[in-house]
Amino acid sequence: MQSEVRAFDYNVLEYYKKLDILIFLLKHTLIIPNFEIIDSDFAMLEKFIHDNKTEKGIITNSKCFMLVAKMYKATSIKIRYDY
Repeated sequence: MQSEVRAFDYNVLEYYKKLDILIFLLKHTLIIPNFEIIDSDFAMLEKFIHDNKTEKGIITNSKCFMLVAKMYKATSIKIRYDY
């Protein structure tokens, strides 16, 4: 068996049409540790929304590092020459 491993950054744009979906994401992931709707976090969120609001919604990104592994069986070809 042979394998091939590739590593790359994955960065995609995401649009949130509703603020409550973005707030749910911030509360339940580690994007901003211990995110709560308190004055300092809310002020930061308001500025982010103001700076990133588009016709499609609030734009943000999702970035991660990916490893992709592929395993395959090696084959050999025997060529016979008859002269």
